[in-house]
Amino acid sequence: GTAVAIALLADGVPRRRGPITIRSLHLGTTGEPPTETVYTEYNRLLVAPEDRQLFATALLAELRARRSAHELVLDAFAPEDAAPFAAQAGWERRAVSRTIDLDAARSSGGDVLAKLRSGTRQKIRRSLRGLGQLEVEWARTPEQALDILEELMELHQVRWTQTGMWGVFASPRVRAFHRALIPRLVPGGRAMLLRVSTSSRTLGCLYLLVDQRRA
Repeated sequence: GTAVAIALLADGVPRRRGPITIRSLHLGTTGEPPTETVYTEYNRLLVAPEDRQLFATALLAELRARRSAHELVLDAFAPEDAAPFAAQAGWERRAVSRTIDLDAARSSGGDVLAKLRSGTRQKIRRSLRGLGQLEVEWARTPEQALDILEELMELHQVRWTQTGMWGVFASPRVRAFHRALIPRLVPGGRAMLLRVSTSSRTLGCLYLLVDQRRA
């Protein structure tokens, strides 16, 4: 008689693989096309850890009984939450969601690079030495945040269209959504934007949403 879990299941936009139309269900996300949605970095089940396996088993049984879709998609799922599903069905892992524990880095002196693999750490430090003096600009006002967002969107689209891909800001609707969102979130610390530059050019911009101490 007690609720122990809850999930959003959304029908994905049908797509074709050769002559076959594929219907998908997305767990925790909307199933919109990549160019029309908010990109998901981190997704997980809304369930207590001790009930995770039971919930995954019950959910898969229900979906198999309905037979309403060809595939279940776990967009950007945390590995520990995806594991109960993977144990019961054949899965294809298409992307890795990178995370790092900033509390652990802070407790060991604040060096984030120390938490990375040695090869990655050496490459980053070598690159930083080659860049020289860096300036890091954190957005303190909505106006400053929107200025960084505009440059971020421009840099992002150039980067991805050069590889023949759309880029997540290809849609005017998505760009308008973020322009409207930032003035609402930045004043309360629920979104952070920063820009890293040298004396002559911008190296990159970062846009983070903040939820329960996760950026």
